[in-house]
Amino acid sequence: DFEPMTSEDGSTSQVHVFGEIVSAHGFDSRYASEMYVEYVFDPNNGTGWRHVSPPSPTEHPGGVDETILFGQNANVFATGPPDYNTVISRVTQTTATSRDPINPLDKFAHFCFPFEIHIEGNLQHSLPHIYFIVNSFDSWERHRVVGYGYVQVPSTPGVHTFEIRTWRPRGSIFSQMRSYFIGGSPELQDFAYASVPKEFSTMADTSSDGQATTKPIIKYPFDSVSSGTVQVRLNVMVRGQSQQV
Repeated sequence: DFEPMTSEDGSTSQVHVFGEIVSAHGFDSRYASEMYVEYVFDPNNGTGWRHVSPPSPTEHPGGVDETILFGQNANVFATGPPDYNTVISRVTQTTATSRDPINPLDKFAHFCFPFEIHIEGNLQHSLPHIYFIVNSFDSWERHRVVGYGYVQVPSTPGVHTFEIRTWRPRGSIFSQMRSYFIGGSPELQDFAYASVPKEFSTMADTSSDGQATTKPIIKYPFDSVSSGTVQVRLNVMVRGQSQQV
């Protein structure tokens, strides 16, 4: 038996995503001896979306800890009120890279890391984004963030494969030298800046004719550099969809 929908008027739908971080390639070979990917999901980035059931800290079968990044910690989570808008973060296993036989300068990292997202809301509203932060790790235990990317949860059911092109902050000459010799890298204070933060996408100006227009975000002064590509596969199921989107 299926659980009843939370909305009797049919305006609420459930979107169930069975995702997989497949692989990553095209990142700087100097930093790509081993790689891992962190994904962050924020239901608040969409409009009116939330988790169907509150996420809780779990452990991946492969032994990689899966933790709540923002929101309630494990102790509070067990006793406090459920949080349906928790921002969650998961980290893949660390994978050694291998050279592409066709292009020896390119390196591949295969993850095949599964994840699951179950949210509910109105399909007429924008869906949240899934953010991906690609990290490198070398034999000297130097960690670097080598790419940021994102994808919006699809509103249509089916299998969706994305080649997500990432980028990273360039930083100053000093920070680049420090990253090369001792590790570390410039990082975004707010991962939502990888796309369009919600406060900008929902901020409106009033034009001379009295019409409300979306206020754009300006990233012109921000110095960045293109990075590699992450392949992500999303299997999407939509329940309670009243009309074709």
